[in-house]
Amino acid sequence: MKSNESAYIDDTGKLAVIDIFDSVRHVPLAEVDTPEQLIQQLQLLTSQSSFSHKALDMAFEIMAEKIGLGAGC
Repeated sequence: MKSNESAYIDDTGKLAVIDIFDSVRHVPLAEVDTPEQLIQQLQLLTSQSSFSHKALDMAFEIMAEKIGLGAGC
């Protein structure tokens, strides 16, 4: 992981999201194939409320790009 990344794809292919306490939460990208699944994963992340806006934004962009929505949506 690069020191400035709040979310990234790890060596196992999972999305790793870093919370404000520097703990890592993994999201299996193989389970994110539709916009509905993307929203479900974001709901799970936000319900923990320990992620910064930057981390959630980066996680959204990675998942959106994975399902073909592009980074600018």
